[in-house]
Amino acid sequence: MAVLITGLDITVLNLAMPQLATDIGASTADLQWIINSYVLAEAALLLPIGLMADRWGRKKILIGALVLFGVTSLFAANAETSAQLIIARTVLGLGAAALVPIPFALVRVMFREDERTKAFAVLSGITMLSLPLGPLLGGWLVSHFWWGSVFLINVPVVAFTVVALIVLLPESRASQRPRVDLAGIVISSLGLVLLTFGIIEAGRLSITDPVALGSSALGIVVLAGFIFRERLLTRRPGAEPLLDMSLFRSRPFTWGTILSVVVFFAISGLLFTLPQYFQEVRDNDPMETGVRLLPVILGIAIGVIAYNAILNRFGATVGIGLGFFLIAVGMGAAAGTTLSSGYGYVFGWSVIIGAGLGFVMVGTAAVAMNEISEERSGVGTAMMQAVQRFASALGVAILGAIFNANYRGSLELPGLPEETVEAARDSAPAGVEVARQLGSDELLTTVRAAFMDGMSVMLWAMCGIAIAGLLLTVVMLPPRVLATAKTDSEEGDASSDRDALAGYNG
Repeated sequence: MAVLITGLDITVLNLAMPQLATDIGASTADLQWIINSYVLAEAALLLPIGLMADRWGRKKILIGALVLFGVTSLFAANAETSAQLIIARTVLGLGAAALVPIPFALVRVMFREDERTKAFAVLSGITMLSLPLGPLLGGWLVSHFWWGSVFLINVPVVAFTVVALIVLLPESRASQRPRVDLAGIVISSLGLVLLTFGIIEAGRLSITDPVALGSSALGIVVLAGFIFRERLLTRRPGAEPLLDMSLFRSRPFTWGTILSVVVFFAISGLLFTLPQYFQEVRDNDPMETGVRLLPVILGIAIGVIAYNAILNRFGATVGIGLGFFLIAVGMGAAAGTTLSSGYGYVFGWSVIIGAGLGFVMVGTAAVAMNEISEERSGVGTAMMQAVQRFASALGVAILGAIFNANYRGSLELPGLPEETVEAARDSAPAGVEVARQLGSDELLTTVRAAFMDGMSVMLWAMCGIAIAGLLLTVVMLPPRVLATAKTDSEEGDASSDRDALAGYNG
């Protein structure tokens, strides 16, 4: 439930933007900050929150973050100005920083290895389920109530979840509490915020925008300094760095993390364009768009179920490689979509891509997380979540730029006023709106055809990224990593893990 409401809060607000502009007088810049303040605050706290969970108890931090999320949702729902809503969204982002990494860290601690992959599958599936549910729920709430209802819906969910966690969830923490690396927290948070802001600006304006490039470059420099510092501390006896760099000596952890970055980068482009395709090309409303995104979730469910069968017989490497293969096939089929393609064709490639995602998301999470110690599972999972978020944001910026360049290059508008041309070239939704204002079916067809050209090129690029992921999986992951056939000694290790958990809970 914690993972679900975090994902919903990212997408559910998008459909309330027109009402926000009217009811509280939010400008375009205000609307952008209402969205981006959440992301920036979450990025700033991702690594520190993992340390806090390991030190003070994962259950305590998770419940505290949920309470903060619920109380702040009440304030957000009743905000009267843009500034109040931006502040509320910032605090929501601080709470959200704990609501995804800690559940994954708890899976690492609470489940035996043979059950852990299934638990990761549940969390990964819920992460993807929140994406189409956001437009569905947001569209219904905005249609029947007011914009604040998209926040108010969090309150009963949070209340139920907090009670369930208090009753059902065992506490766990590191047996030796890690020291607080204050300098590491400050440096990492600054670097993550600068890099996130730069990527957001690149996606909003242009990847060549000076502010975007400068912020991204400075963020990379700060993070490089952070990593160098953490490596020195890792080698120093008795030191306790924020991020244990010795993790990267493990091939499964390193390449599990890298491959998860690859898939999040690739899929971000699809999540960027597919809702636009349904709304601008197929003329569906937001709720209908959410329904038409569900085949991706169906595919993920199929992939998750099939992955466990593959894992038992062949190991994770085969499962992850098969996932990338399915994503590449699905992206290639999607690139062949035309204006005349029926929904049955779209349904087919959506399920194929979803199945590939099910294989890769579960496989990479399990491979990497199994290499993280229970002692530092909070920081380890937070680090993985951080790089996945950057991959998604970077994917939207770069793949979005590929799409926009090809959309504009394919858009031929001779004989129209310069202002009309510029408006239509700004984005596909703007082009569709211009065509409808002019009552021009010809212009509408031209804009939609240009959209399909841009989407096709972008999908072929994503197909190439998936193929690269397949090759990296075959070359870099050990052939039988995470196969579930265990030796006697491994069974003994599993029993020791359960005994240790009993000690944590005791």
